[in-house]
Amino acid sequence: MSTEYKTDRSGRASAFTDLNIPQNYHKYLEPYIFQPWAERLLDFADLKSGQTVLDVASGTGAVARAAARRLGPYGRVVASDISPVMVATIITHGSDGAPIDTLECQATSLTVQDHSFDMVLCQQGLPFIPERARAIREMRRAVRDGGVVCVAVFSCDFRCEPFETYLEILRDRGVPPPYPNAYDKNTYVMSEEDITNVFAEAGFSRIDVRTEQIGITWPNAEIAASGLFGTPFGAVVSKLDPFLNQQVIDEITNCFDGIKPVTRLSGSVLARAFT
Repeated sequence: MSTEYKTDRSGRASAFTDLNIPQNYHKYLEPYIFQPWAERLLDFADLKSGQTVLDVASGTGAVARAAARRLGPYGRVVASDISPVMVATIITHGSDGAPIDTLECQATSLTVQDHSFDMVLCQQGLPFIPERARAIREMRRAVRDGGVVCVAVFSCDFRCEPFETYLEILRDRGVPPPYPNAYDKNTYVMSEEDITNVFAEAGFSRIDVRTEQIGITWPNAEIAASGLFGTPFGAVVSKLDPFLNQQVIDEITNCFDGIKPVTRLSGSVLARAFT
């Protein structure tokens, strides 16, 4: 899940200042949720060997690294994110295939030249950007004529695991939100109509939108529950009274307990638009 909501003036700006979040995000969320969706996004985008790609709201770089492997040594990837701690994580991990450059900037003000990429990608980041159409216009500006802007966003038509389980338990326990409206599912999901309207407002007329589901699998319930610490809620829970902290973790773990491995369905809206 992207860190781009740091641009919001409503108090979300401090949500990703905890230095443990990128490490836990990369360990507990990326392999089981964001890597599978990254591969599906790249399939849908129809990425070609040797292309140049900008990954917006890159987080810990799941899409950037997957794209680099597919592009091969003659391609190029730029991974951008507003969070310096996330950008630093991308640098640390490196990649096979195409080189990856990193860029710290807002999605609504991309510090890249006009028409300098074959493709711009954004996975699960668009809902967190306050000015969505402005961000898509920036992506459009960055793409060459004949290029593609392609996004994936968690769908409002499906239960969004594991995040809904986290939120339900934390809300019921009275855990304070890390930023305003953090318990509102609508802040991180969108519909096909929502995305179509945003792309149209940004000036696109050729838009292909569809909703898909994939299975996401964790080795066990403990790893599924540990993904909480890759979100801003993790920093809040870590500061709770130790007894309440353990109760919260045990309750989340129990929700995912059962036959190993743990599998859930995940649904996203995929959209691509052509310049």
